[in-house]
Amino acid sequence: MNQIWLAAAFLAAAIVHFPAQCQLVPIQDESTTPLPLKNATYWMTVSSTVRQGQPLEFRGQILVGSDPVSVTVTLLNGEGTKTLKTSPAITLSPGAVQSFKVDVPENIMDLTGEEYLYQIKVQMVGEGKTVNFKEEVLLTYESKSFSTFIQTDKAMYKPGQTVKFRVLSMTPDLKVIRDNSNDIIIEDSNKNKIRQWLGVKDPNGRGVIELSLQLAKQVVFGDWTITVKTKGTETSKTFTVQEYKLPKYEVMITSPPFGIISDPVLPITVKAIYTFGQPVSKGTVDVVITLVYSLKPEIKISGLLNKDGEFTLQVSSKQLLGLVSNGQRDLNYQSFKINANVTETDTGRNEGSSVTIIYYKTPLQLTFLGISPNNFKPGLGYTAYLEVKKKDDTLFTLAEASQIRLLINVTYTVQLSKEEMAQREKELNISKSNIDNTSGTDEKQLLIRPGFIPYYDKTKTLILTINDPIRTVPDNGLIPINLDIPMEAESVSIEVNGLEPFAVEKAYKSVSKMKSPTGTYLQLKVPTETPKVGSTIKVTAVATEVITKLNFQVYSKGQLLLSEIINNPQSNTKSVEYSFTISQAMAPTLTIIAFFMKAENSEFVVDSLSIGVDGLFQKPITVEFSKTQVKPGEKVDVTIKAESDSIVYLLGVDKSVQLLKSGNDITQAMVQEELMGYGTSGDYGMWRFMFFCGWPSYFGGTDAKSIFSSAGVHIITDGLVYKSAFDNYFEYDLMAAAPDSNMGRFAPADKVRKNFLETWLWEISYITTDSNGQVTLSVTAPDTITTWVVTAFSAHPVYGLSIVKESANLTTFRDLFVSLDLPISIIRNENFCFVATVFCYNKEEIPVLLTLDKSDNFSNIHIKVENGQVILSKESLHYSHFLGYLAERDISSVKFCFMPTALGDIPLRVSALTNVPGLSDAMEQIITVKPEGAARSTSNSYLIDMATGRWEMNVTVKFPAATVTGSETIIFNTAGNLLGPMFDNLDDLLKKPYGCGEQNMLNFAPNIFLLEFLFSTNKNRSDAMEKAKDNMLIGYQKEITYEHSNTGGFSAFGHHEGSNDSASSWLTSFVVKCFAIAFQLDAAQGNVITIEKEIIQRSVRFMISQQNLNGSFTEKGKVFHKEMQGGSAEGEALTAYTVIALYEAQKVFASGDSIVANISQSIKLGVDFLVRRLPFLTDPYDICIVTYTLHLVNDNNKETAFNKMQSIAITGDGLRYWKRATPAESNIAKYEWTASADSISIEMTSYALLVYAFREIANTEGLPIVRWITNHRGPNGGFISTQDTVIGLQALARVAAKIYSNEDIPITLAVSFESKGQLVKEIIKINKSNEMLLQSVDINYKDGQPNFVNIVATTDSGKTGPSTVIAEIVLGYNILTETSAKFYDMSHTLDKLSAGFVLTILIKTTKDSSSMCILEVDIPPGFTPDTDALKLNKAISLSEILGDVLAIYFNTDMITTKETPVKIFMVSTGGVLTKSQPRMYRVYDYYTPDRELSKNYLLEDTDFCTAAPDVGGCQYRQK
Repeated sequence: MNQIWLAAAFLAAAIVHFPAQCQLVPIQDESTTPLPLKNATYWMTVSSTVRQGQPLEFRGQILVGSDPVSVTVTLLNGEGTKTLKTSPAITLSPGAVQSFKVDVPENIMDLTGEEYLYQIKVQMVGEGKTVNFKEEVLLTYESKSFSTFIQTDKAMYKPGQTVKFRVLSMTPDLKVIRDNSNDIIIEDSNKNKIRQWLGVKDPNGRGVIELSLQLAKQVVFGDWTITVKTKGTETSKTFTVQEYKLPKYEVMITSPPFGIISDPVLPITVKAIYTFGQPVSKGTVDVVITLVYSLKPEIKISGLLNKDGEFTLQVSSKQLLGLVSNGQRDLNYQSFKINANVTETDTGRNEGSSVTIIYYKTPLQLTFLGISPNNFKPGLGYTAYLEVKKKDDTLFTLAEASQIRLLINVTYTVQLSKEEMAQREKELNISKSNIDNTSGTDEKQLLIRPGFIPYYDKTKTLILTINDPIRTVPDNGLIPINLDIPMEAESVSIEVNGLEPFAVEKAYKSVSKMKSPTGTYLQLKVPTETPKVGSTIKVTAVATEVITKLNFQVYSKGQLLLSEIINNPQSNTKSVEYSFTISQAMAPTLTIIAFFMKAENSEFVVDSLSIGVDGLFQKPITVEFSKTQVKPGEKVDVTIKAESDSIVYLLGVDKSVQLLKSGNDITQAMVQEELMGYGTSGDYGMWRFMFFCGWPSYFGGTDAKSIFSSAGVHIITDGLVYKSAFDNYFEYDLMAAAPDSNMGRFAPADKVRKNFLETWLWEISYITTDSNGQVTLSVTAPDTITTWVVTAFSAHPVYGLSIVKESANLTTFRDLFVSLDLPISIIRNENFCFVATVFCYNKEEIPVLLTLDKSDNFSNIHIKVENGQVILSKESLHYSHFLGYLAERDISSVKFCFMPTALGDIPLRVSALTNVPGLSDAMEQIITVKPEGAARSTSNSYLIDMATGRWEMNVTVKFPAATVTGSETIIFNTAGNLLGPMFDNLDDLLKKPYGCGEQNMLNFAPNIFLLEFLFSTNKNRSDAMEKAKDNMLIGYQKEITYEHSNTGGFSAFGHHEGSNDSASSWLTSFVVKCFAIAFQLDAAQGNVITIEKEIIQRSVRFMISQQNLNGSFTEKGKVFHKEMQGGSAEGEALTAYTVIALYEAQKVFASGDSIVANISQSIKLGVDFLVRRLPFLTDPYDICIVTYTLHLVNDNNKETAFNKMQSIAITGDGLRYWKRATPAESNIAKYEWTASADSISIEMTSYALLVYAFREIANTEGLPIVRWITNHRGPNGGFISTQDTVIGLQALARVAAKIYSNEDIPITLAVSFESKGQLVKEIIKINKSNEMLLQSVDINYKDGQPNFVNIVATTDSGKTGPSTVIAEIVLGYNILTETSAKFYDMSHTLDKLSAGFVLTILIKTTKDSSSMCILEVDIPPGFTPDTDALKLNKAISLSEILGDVLAIYFNTDMITTKETPVKIFMVSTGGVLTKSQPRMYRVYDYYTPDRELSKNYLLEDTDFCTAAPDVGGCQYRQK
């Protein structure tokens, strides 16, 4: 009884929401005679979806009269308030079915003026003598009129790698759009815009755009996004950026696809396979089983891999039940996760995998397929399709299927007779009179309004007898259930039950009756096989009355592709057949709709169905290799077959990369699913099911109106398109759910492997096939032992896009190969043993000799017996290990020990030799050998003055007494421009770590000033420009990682977990200034760099929030550079610095932006503060930066400031500079490499030079300043730290642009020096064509020569005058001695561990606390520091591994007079350092590097035979 009342309430609620003008009418009984209607005069069909740029095709007929009808179609916005398009008048003649098209503007979205557009109103007006009509219909607007695809060369990247990608757009018929203009944007995982390309087109006119992005070495990790915007649409693809190590093997878990609760055990097999296809035969396996979404409890089982790379185990059901904590008695519907990790024995590499298994009571799964209609049509029969499969969607075997029996029960409902209905009302006591007189307040009365008859079931249920109610399962698992449904049936329920032992399995299907006022129906049938493009398909239409004429239409992707009038040749039959050929445009899915109109009441009788079509791509493309397996470096042919005149784009990826992540490629399935989105009928899930399962789908409907609608077609007519009063609310569809004389000579390797890649064949892009549609390329396989997965797509001007159906796999493999595990670098004369591993897959047992080739660059270390003595020998010779006879799948590892004697990059070549020709392998890797001690350098720079036409300088060459022999280098550099030294060193101007937010700006800021110079002087240095842009992009990516959670504030190390640092006003100003200048440069020149404007805006707001009421800015975050704070505590320097940044930021925003007024007000307050403080300034730094600020904003007080700055300048010896009058620090020791000027002096002098540039006197009075600044430039073009380098180079760039001249004055430089007792002279020519080129001379130093270098410069034309030619001598060397500066104090302890050692360093200052400082620790070969452990030290802001150096950053004030311990865990990585050289660790202030203290640590020697017991001769030691 309660259910009836709830049903009444539900219906009442539904009625309340009907429009006021709608009234409820009783559903017309099927037996009711329909009201007489006038004859229809016209009908018109059109797709229910409208797309920009795609014409709307109308198909229709004027049914009466003899006069033509003029039809006009108008497109309006959804509300009908704005006209978007009006078609010319189209004349339709009566009688014939005719078509016409109306063009849809490509800019229809813009025409509406709306941000979003969902519907288009179509107004159709027909005017004639006999027929006149005006109709309106709402069509769904879809912006998708083409599709864009993005392909990346892989799906996951490490920091520092290059992301390569392709973009193409195509129309629904697969034509590649060649002239699309695209905006392409790349954002990091924090949604920061990293790079954008605006208005990009394929320069080759083929429609495929290829671009790349160089990732910085420090970036935001996570999923990055490539977004392509074109013609108002957006398409995105993500790729992942994170640190990773390529897996060398894949772990696979084999278990039953599902479990049955009666199974006593769960069998599991873990298998590990190398990417080159061979098993991992030496490894340990750890298996952990847990409940899904639960970590505890767990089952743990461990074991060893066998020769086939497998480990098998069994877990009992009792053990699994022990994991279930809810008291459940069986495993039904319990999900378990199986995790397996495999660790390779020799290398310690670890890879894992996991699978999930669900338990069920039985394996049986019963499902009614989507092709089973939801409605039946009385008189036409009905078929439902039951699919019988296992729970994993696989078919039962014949033997298994023979054991299954299914019972089918069918019931149907019929309307109650009047007598039965009266009896039911009486039983329920809810007659209409009772309801009208209701005045109580109980729950029933509150739910029902007077005047409404509540809903209750007016039907009864009967049993439908069917033939063969008990069914067996056929081979294909598909059971058709054919029903003859009585004419009086209202609904049908089909229930299928499994018989024992499957009685718990059930499936239900509910089918409702389609409504027609006359009981007339049409049903379409097609074969169940999926048709292919080019094939013919036969459609049968069956009706409940005689068919004389049938309108037949085929749609695909919302477009009308075929329309026919079918006249039935047999005028007395109720069926008609029609066949048509499937065209490519009909793929991947098509919709068939057929209808006719009854003459007596103009009722449209209709049916529709949809079919998946195979053969989407018109012309296949294939890629094949001439061999499936080749040796590394071997030539192999790749044959591409495609339609002639196609352009083919290849991509080859190492399978190891694909194991990490896939989804980067463009695949056939991706295109198919994309094109399904153009469909206009049904839901996407049904489309997908229908396509991939290959069955037709009856979307159906409850009446003619809903069938047209579900087919995605609107019919416009004055005839009867019947719509029942109520849709079927209760329709549902439930589904159950060693060497001897006989072995012969060892053969050398045919090739030495050196070329190791992650992606391959990307560069081989544009390949036009020959007239036979085939081209063969000869390519060289990379040297990596792996499987290469190669795919391709092609673009054809006629046939459009094609994609390979299956990838071509090429395995680069050898039956015998060697792998090496080498460190990055080693110090000369150290003794190191590295691991070499041989993999043997030869069918027959073979002898293998593993050899380290002889080299003049190192000595092999081994044990030998000499004069009866066992000694350790170091000789330059071939050294070999005989590994014995290796059988198939044997893996053998040994150590080679060597001592490098030469410096630089030296190759180590290891060969695995055997007596079978062509089987031996050799592999070569490079290792860097460094000199002992710490690397130092000094430089002397000169601005060449050609006032007399000749300039000469003798430079004395003198290295420190403690210089390590052999480490000395001398380089002479010269360029015809002040910026010359920058060009070759833009990415490493200081040779220092760039780990913090301020230091990183060296990767950004100098490049801006270089580009400004090149643009302003029209210098054509495309190489320098591209390098500068790349550096800026890398610096930008890294810098935004230091922002504090989108607050706009930046700090030295960003806002990370556990960090309490506040954002820094000074660093934020630095970032804003540089980003703003770069933004302006990009706006002016285009294609420079993409700077996210929102970041600048956020940062500006942060800066303004830090301003005090008096206009000053004070630092609330960490003070980076204490010397930059100026001479007073009032904050004049920081205020000036911030005003400079705000001044640049103001130019970024449009004048109408609200933030501009805020910036202007803040600048005014700041300048007013500086002007008030100007009379009281005494510190030279304050004076210089304030003077520059007042000139920048053009304040009236700039002259006063300039005079004050001039009065404190230091002048003499043709130089001018500014310096604080402070005594040198007593606790700083001076060395040969110590800079002669401090960074703050260089910075303030550079500000002064910028003032000179503003005043247009830089090329006259400013030359002494230029000379002093260039004299203090470092060996890489920078100065001492960040700010002096950035401001110094900014000043030099501005001055270089001011004094730049197009006049060519060729200059000859003669560089003379002694070498081997003879005078050597090198000549360098400088002229206009090469003035920006940094030219160098490497001067060989040996045995104390040369001790001087003579430089003479002359003008070839004899002209005199100032020049911008600079020259420098750079001395490089290593020093063994420790430094003795006393600002810091350090000591260390070293403790050995079983898997490495712990280096504990204690650091403190001798007075005060430090500014930002860096601890650098040399990493010995064979070890790697545990950086995760360093993160636990709260004193450490950041740590990073830079090659073979560990850099640890400490923020300001973290190192004090109290000792700070730094514990560094060095973990062994496989090799063994048996004899070590001293390694250095040093601490220094970043901004005052003279405050440096360096010390050495030394590892204990390791017994040689303990480290490498398998080295020949050690057996004698053991005796």
